[in-house]
Amino acid sequence: VNRATKDVQQACRTLDAALQKTTYLAGDRVSAADCAVVCVLRAALKNGLIATSKLGPSLLRWYLTCLHAPAFSSVLGADAKDDALKALPAGKAPTSKKPAASKAKASSVKKAVADPQT
Repeated sequence: VNRATKDVQQACRTLDAALQKTTYLAGDRVSAADCAVVCVLRAALKNGLIATSKLGPSLLRWYLTCLHAPAFSSVLGADAKDDALKALPAGKAPTSKKPAASKAKASSVKKAVADPQT
């Protein structure tokens, strides 16, 4: 298990470096390579061979992009989006609430449009 963990970590470093210059593994579109590696990485994460905190920023971006793509979620099912949320760093999960500042700004814009003399 220790050897497998080291191998997975090394592969993740290599993938992270490769993904710094491209959106997907084989260019700017999803390919069979992305499908294969997402499945392997997902299994490694689920089985504890690597933690999401150990994924480099480019690899994490790619993984989340893939899991949110319709092609992946239709094959991997509803679990794919749950896995994507689990992969986000702590405190980075999206919320459904809009910040209060944006509501206040929208309110002032509406008032200015309604009464241009203020």
